[in-house]
Formats: sequence, structure tokens, C-alpha cells
Amino acid sequence: MHIVPQIASDTSPPPGAVERAAAVELAQIPFDLIDAAWPYAAPLLAAAHRRMGGDNPAKLYDRLKARKCDLWFACNPSNLRPPLAAMITTIVGDTVFIETLGGHDMRRWTHLLAEYEDLARQHGMKHIEIEGRPGWARVFPDYETKKVIFGKAL
Repeated sequence: MHIVPQIASDTSPPPGAVERAAAVELAQIPFDLIDAAWPYAAPLLAAAHRRMGGDNPAKLYDRLKARKCDLWFACNPSNLRPPLAAMITTIVGDTVFIETLGGHDMRRWTHLLAEYEDLARQHGMKHIEIEGRPGWARVFPDYETKKVIFGKAL
């Protein structure tokens, strides 16, 4: 199951886009645009991977192509490239997992998580979990810490 709405395959600016030039919106990347979007998502997700671990960008790309997860951008709706943030989500049962989230200029896009929560709720999701570093607790104070993962390089 994938949460909608998705951005249209037509990349022409929507009406009023010029007036909203500084706006940042949440956009789900349709599966048929993954190849075009990937060069913009990969560096953001790679930076998150270097800090946190988890699936490396090549594995994330393979999972996206296999439609096992979804790609989202925080971006200007009139210009999807370059996005301010990229997010990989997976849905299991009634829980949506934000498993990788990377970007820059956070103050411009973290408010979009509330919009994503609303979309998830509208599509029957009961829970949302974010996998991230301990510092994310300061960014999202209304989320509780559910687990801590310890790791060691061998």
C-alpha cells in the first residue's frame, strides 16, 4: 500500500507556482520517476546513511525499484530538483516507518512531517515510527523513544 497523493509525471509548474517560489511541499515520487529522481535523492540519503547506518543508498534504490518502499521529497513544487530532503518510507500493517530521512536546511521542511502524519491517518495508519539518531528527539519532541540500537564495528 502506498500513500497518495503523488506528484504528477508532468513536471510543468502548477498554476501559481511562481508566487509560491519559496514554498516547500511534500511530494511522493511516483515509481515511474524513481530513475529521474534518484540522482537528487541519493546524496541526501547517503549522508543520512553515513551518520546512522541502515540500508546503503544502492540497496535503497533496489528496494525502490522493486516497489518495496516509497520515496518522498521536501521540495519546491515548481522545481522538484534539488529537494531539501529525501525520505524513504515503508508500511507494515497499520504502521508507517520512516526508515531513512536526510536533507539540509531542516527548519524549512520539518513541519511537513505533520502533513505526512495526516496523510497516513487518512489512509488507515495507526502508528508512525522514525528511525534516527538520538538528536532527532530534539527535532520531534512529540515522538517517544521506543528503542535504542547499540552497534560496534568488528
